[in-house]
Amino acid sequence: MGLYRNDSSPQPWVRKTSCQLDVTLTRLCLGHTRLTAHLHRLHISPDLYCPWCPTVPETIKHFLLECPRFYSHRTVLRTQLLTLGMNTFDMPTLLGATGVHPSRQSTVICLTCAFLKKSGQQPHL
Repeated sequence: MGLYRNDSSPQPWVRKTSCQLDVTLTRLCLGHTRLTAHLHRLHISPDLYCPWCPTVPETIKHFLLECPRFYSHRTVLRTQLLTLGMNTFDMPTLLGATGVHPSRQSTVICLTCAFLKKSGQQPHL
């Protein structure tokens, strides 16, 4: 978690409108997801690779920023962030932690949640 937040102020990702989304965002921030790379590290999954990219580990970074399977959803998200004046497209930005003005954190989190829903991967995280 220290990678994305360096203070103990209230977490911007806790929205209190959807428990399932709050859990998913918290898992992403903590790095404890059901993606195969994490499950493999815990000896739960024999394989650590992305189902769509068989030579690349399925990490949070790969899922959010790199996997070609979600390119169209990611393009929409990036365009929406650019409209808000957000030029940085990385993990801390998507999780609304660093580099995001407090007045925009909620909006960035909502856009990230929309990406999670549209990608169909939220229940798998």
